[in-house]
Amino acid sequence: MIGMTTWDDLKVLLTQLAGDEDKPLRGFPTPSVDEGRTPPFQISLAAWAVDIAADLESRFGDDVTLTVGALHFPSRTLRNYDGSIQQPPEPSGEPLLALDEAEISVSGDIEVRSGWDLISEVRVRNQTPVKLELQTNGKLTAQVIDPSLRRVVGGYAGAQRAPLIIFRADPGETIVVPLLIGTASFDPSLGYAVPPGRWAMEAVLNFGDHKRRTPLLPLSVVP
Repeated sequence: MIGMTTWDDLKVLLTQLAGDEDKPLRGFPTPSVDEGRTPPFQISLAAWAVDIAADLESRFGDDVTLTVGALHFPSRTLRNYDGSIQQPPEPSGEPLLALDEAEISVSGDIEVRSGWDLISEVRVRNQTPVKLELQTNGKLTAQVIDPSLRRVVGGYAGAQRAPLIIFRADPGETIVVPLLIGTASFDPSLGYAVPPGRWAMEAVLNFGDHKRRTPLLPLSVVP
């Protein structure tokens, strides 16, 4: 009975948050389904939604398990799905893209609000004498890097659909590929979101039979 009372109250709030145009919810139990709803309820929020997480925690306490961006709330720890402590991701170990393979560029200075996500674009120019086929799920996904240490500090937190979408470039051709940039922090010392400042980003290019990482690209995180 206690669990149902919690769920009855929680599902009303989840319905309201699901309708918020800023989309604070990233993962949550469907409010329209009552069967089998027992706490604790797993709720994932955008990295900017710390105030919403604090409100949920104050109302429901241990009946909710909260993640803000990539970090557990309120402990601000990086955890696996089973609750165990997770190590921050390492930078890509793929070889750096060579200049005679492809040239990577972005338009101007890319700015992303701290705690938010952005779909931008990256240009890929084929420098080889053969056609390149870049395998994606419809976009590339960037990691946010501390350029002084080449340490991963953040990125996109959340599930992505995984259809196979191939971008093809003939020799000398430049193609434009969507680039997903997330600013959820993977470093508890930075907070739930990568703070404003000058950072860098990189992404992995999957050419089917081999992978390469892009050079570091400039990124500004803004308030």
